[in-house]
Amino acid sequence: YNNLLRGNYVENVQRSLALCRDAHAAGHLAEFEVVITLFRGYDDEVAIIAQEAGAVDIVLQQGVTGQVRVLSEDEMKKIADTLPRGVRIRTREGGEIQYEGDRSRRNARKRQR
Repeated sequence: YNNLLRGNYVENVQRSLALCRDAHAAGHLAEFEVVITLFRGYDDEVAIIAQEAGAVDIVLQQGVTGQVRVLSEDEMKKIADTLPRGVRIRTREGGEIQYEGDRSRRNARKRQR
């Protein structure tokens, strides 16, 4: 994301992620999820961020900006299919779904609250 943010923020994000991940694993942080806001053209970062996240929940969230067409839910599912685990996907039109992709051969379903 350095190019997107026009700065070198990767190390700070990695440190923050490691602190939260370790606190969650130790039971000091009850809930923890990594939310990746996706904009068209930046999907190659998802696998790297997911690897850094470890075993915590991953949420792919639809990024919205006036200049760029948003990713559709189907496009976000294709990105999720590149990961070795299920994720949650959040979009304006579909809300939030738990998506397991091709790995479990189950269909995506609406998350129950």
